[in-house]
Amino acid sequence: MSEHDISNDCCGKGLGLSQISLLGLLLLLLNMVLPSAGQAGEVYGSIFISTGNQIKTLSPGDTFSVIINNNETRVIVSDKGNYRLLLAPGTYVVRYCDTNHQLWSAKIHSINGPLKQDIQLERRNNDTCR
Repeated sequence: MSEHDISNDCCGKGLGLSQISLLGLLLLLLNMVLPSAGQAGEVYGSIFISTGNQIKTLSPGDTFSVIINNNETRVIVSDKGNYRLLLAPGTYVVRYCDTNHQLWSAKIHSINGPLKQDIQLERRNNDTCR
């Protein structure tokens, strides 16, 4: 077996051309979907609900969602009451469902680089959570 021969692995089982092609396709798709360090920005800050004169900061362990490519990604609020995300540049919708099943949302933005962004959630009509 030559030094560059990948047809056999350590156990003597060969990788077929279709398996290698599938692996290459998977890596290509992941590269398209996941932001790389050169094209992603860190977005961080606190997240809170403002109702009239009252401000309620989400508690450590609370979760909210960020819509990325039409999929909801769950985010857990840190033990210090903050969030931190790595996102490709763009605008994203944040959704939070409170204990009364009321839906709150906001938009956040990401750039190529760090961006502190405190999120003020707003009540969306009379929408409820699923």
